[in-house]
Amino acid sequence: MVARGPLLGAFVRASRLHPLSLSLWLATLRRAAGARLLLLQDSAASRLSIAREAATAGVDVRRLGFVGFAAKEQHVTRHALLSLVLDTSPLYAAHTTAADALRQGVPLLPLPG
Repeated sequence: MVARGPLLGAFVRASRLHPLSLSLWLATLRRAAGARLLLLQDSAASRLSIAREAATAGVDVRRLGFVGFAAKEQHVTRHALLSLVLDTSPLYAAHTTAADALRQGVPLLPLPG
């Protein structure tokens, strides 16, 4: 992952990642030149699919990072790496992920939905 600018993130299973949310996040990356996006990788196929979407949207895939599943304590702690946590609406809100981020003092950007 390119190491510069704010690190945005959403630790949500790919199956719960709505295309509208991903589209909004990628549009944000296009506008915020130094921003990067950290996502949960639940399979190699989901990582490839998201990278393909990013490339199609004109976002350098090196601005994407992926983390695997982790034990609860490590999962909660890694939120502190983020500059901003992104909500996953419209179908699934961030719920526990949002609470984990807020516990770490990381702001949350909610989406309507």
